[in-house]
Amino acid sequence: MLGYPILIFTWPPSSPAHDLTIRRLADDQEILQTHKQFANDQLLTATKRFYSLELATEGQLRFIQYQRNYRMRCSCIVLWLLLAFCHTLNAHLTKFNQDDGGSFANFSNLLDKVRVERRIETLVVFNSYAKDRACLSDGTLKSFESAGITVILLSATSNCQLQGADVNSELLIVRCLSGPIQPRLFDNMINCLGVVRDVRILFMWHDNYAQQTVSRRNELQQQLRELFLYCARAKLLNVISVYNDFGNEKYYYTYSYFPSFHLVHNTLQETCFPNRLRDMHGAAIHTLPDQNEPRSIVWRDRLGRTRIGGYMARLVEALAKHHNATLSYPRAIVPDVTYEYDEIFKMLQNETIDMLMGVTGMGWRLNASQVSTSVLSSFWAPMLPVPPLRPTRDIYVLIFVSAIGVIFLLLLLTFSCLLTWEQLCARHQSSFREVCRIFLSTLTSVTLRSLLGQPTHVRISRTFIRRFICMLLFMTGIYMSTTSSSYLNTYLTSSPKRQRVLTFDELLRHPTRIKISPGEYKGLKIFVSEAFLEKYKGVFLVTSSVNDYYQQRKSLDTSFGYTITNSLWQALVEYQTKLGRHLFYISEGMHLAANLQLGVPLSPHSIYRSALNVLIQNSISAGLMKHWENLVYSDMVAAGKLNLTVATRPILAKGLTLDDLYWIWWLYGVGLMLALVVFLLECYVGRVAKSRK
Repeated sequence: MLGYPILIFTWPPSSPAHDLTIRRLADDQEILQTHKQFANDQLLTATKRFYSLELATEGQLRFIQYQRNYRMRCSCIVLWLLLAFCHTLNAHLTKFNQDDGGSFANFSNLLDKVRVERRIETLVVFNSYAKDRACLSDGTLKSFESAGITVILLSATSNCQLQGADVNSELLIVRCLSGPIQPRLFDNMINCLGVVRDVRILFMWHDNYAQQTVSRRNELQQQLRELFLYCARAKLLNVISVYNDFGNEKYYYTYSYFPSFHLVHNTLQETCFPNRLRDMHGAAIHTLPDQNEPRSIVWRDRLGRTRIGGYMARLVEALAKHHNATLSYPRAIVPDVTYEYDEIFKMLQNETIDMLMGVTGMGWRLNASQVSTSVLSSFWAPMLPVPPLRPTRDIYVLIFVSAIGVIFLLLLLTFSCLLTWEQLCARHQSSFREVCRIFLSTLTSVTLRSLLGQPTHVRISRTFIRRFICMLLFMTGIYMSTTSSSYLNTYLTSSPKRQRVLTFDELLRHPTRIKISPGEYKGLKIFVSEAFLEKYKGVFLVTSSVNDYYQQRKSLDTSFGYTITNSLWQALVEYQTKLGRHLFYISEGMHLAANLQLGVPLSPHSIYRSALNVLIQNSISAGLMKHWENLVYSDMVAAGKLNLTVATRPILAKGLTLDDLYWIWWLYGVGLMLALVVFLLECYVGRVAKSRK
């Protein structure tokens, strides 16, 4: 006897794809037992009705018997039809479950293989548009959760933004596909990724491939090509695709970006997500040097060939060599001709260049996907010309207003007062006029001449105090004259410089102005406040030509100050050391920005970003980047950017002239005039005294 299974449909479904749970509840013997129980129940009901209708007529009994038989036949027919339908449905569902069970098992094995190649921390599953059911079974998802992997289930139309720990290099995205695809339907998934493009993506098709006709296979191949072209445009490099029967086909599909776009099918024994940039087969990396020396330096050698140097040029060249690529320059490279920031930004946005052979400038507004990891840490500050030497005639004034001059005046007054007091002690009565006469006589005739080291006539008394004061005065005179002579000789042989500008407030009162490029001036708004920019707006002079600005800065034109970073400053410091004279300096109190992290500008969602980040980190950890930075001075000298034969004016180019003794003549003239006035005054006082007598 054939057994017909009875199916119980439970709702709501427990699986995320709303699958119907099918359970078998009875076998053939249980169905037979059910029929017997049903027949006994019918017989018992009929007996009860017989006894309750014993008084009925024979016609009524026949009618009742007819109704009972009719109902019995209808019930049996309906029951048999229902059982036949359930049997047919069970056969189809059993076959479907067997097929899906095999697919789920194959998908689970594939994901385990991917996890063995490289660990998975987060698994994101996107369902397809056409079907609600997931392409991964509940068991597969639970096995990942039990392994400590975060599982995120999303529909194809989900508007989301993966953030934080969910987005990293250990993320795997599984996208279910069914039916004809439209690339625009993947925009939600791209929006969920945000700026991340180097994640691993696995596309799973609900369609079978091996059992299809040739025309259907061609159609599936065309859909696969459209899918991978969309991935290439979206910069999704780590993608593979499998069909529902890939366990039998033993292949997975992907595409190669190098040397040009083409589809690739590999066996499951090969690595699913290899390093796509390991071998670029000579493909070109488009770049341009920014010619912001010493990062990238462009010059022509003796044979007229264009040469490129600098530590950023070495970094990009190392990237190309490491990945078997070549460098291509889409624009003409002319020495000492650079591009403005707006033009460089446009070339990056429209992917004319893949990366800049340089670092981000001040005020560049690029999102995280367009900048590599930090290449160097830098400061940004103005370098100001060293103040010129003081004129020789100012040396005497400088000595007088220095500490030695103050000490000289204090000693002059002190010894004059002591000698005056000693003379007054010997006299019992003295008028104010007599005190002033004694003080002035001692000041001019004794103390001043003694402190200047000149011969002096001093009356020595027998008192110990006067002898001690005079001895101390003579020793002090020797010290002061020696010290003054040493100061004078030092300043004449190495003349002192004027006071350096140390703050922006001092720079406001100084005639020197700081030249700055238009792009850097815009960047000031990021690093300084509006109040600062408004207050010191007159300090900055925005140049109209970036090329002239760079040329004046590296030629050390002392007519202006210039903004500078530490890489160029280190080269200029060494250059000034070779010249034997420092022409510029940087004040610690005038830094515009400190500890700037500068990276390489890239095109949006560049496929080279991860490889470049790895190269930068390895170069820094190995000390290679520091070594390249130390070579910038020799690079600029080899390129002819720094002239080592510049003639600097010697500190003492001529002998003393009358102008150099300006203050000496002035002091001499003042002394003569004072002496003449005193002489005439004494003559007048003498005549008045004689006339009174």
